[in-house]
Amino acid sequence: MRKYVAGTIVIVALAGAVNAQQGIVNQKQVSPLDYVQILQLYARYSHAVDLVVDDGTAYSSNFTEDGVLKFGNSEVRGRAAIKAWADKTGQPKRIREKGWHAGHPMSNFQAIQITPDLARVIFYQREGASIADDIVVRTPQGWLIKRRSPTCGTEEERKNDPNRPPCDATMAPPTAEGGA
Repeated sequence: MRKYVAGTIVIVALAGAVNAQQGIVNQKQVSPLDYVQILQLYARYSHAVDLVVDDGTAYSSNFTEDGVLKFGNSEVRGRAAIKAWADKTGQPKRIREKGWHAGHPMSNFQAIQITPDLARVIFYQREGASIADDIVVRTPQGWLIKRRSPTCGTEEERKNDPNRPPCDATMAPPTAEGGA
């Protein structure tokens, strides 16, 4: 009987975790396998940002060839330009207060399926200090970032958070019909 109850509890817990991820909003969520692969993409992204040990290749490899990196009023277009932007060769690493280099915590990921190969990923950055609103695409190399961006904001919201870009047509999530 104990084995039956324990097995039932595990199944219910797993189903609850999947339903929680899928039921956040009334939008189609990516499959559990895609969700894990997308989380792996962001783990690689965070490590590349924090460990900065190369010429920007590790960071830029998380983007599509035509990827876009937006922040504040700035944007960098294309993997080659993102690589050049991320190149910290010869620059001293910034030592954080406790002597370690990591500092890009991300949490509360929601991955909304737009098409089977295109998803919108919304998550918290820096312990909720800002919200990201990215577009990722499935490629032969796995999921990659097509647009990396903080959530856009109104003029009033941007007074409180200047890193939020203004809302414009480039910030609208793509549709299944329109692609990215």
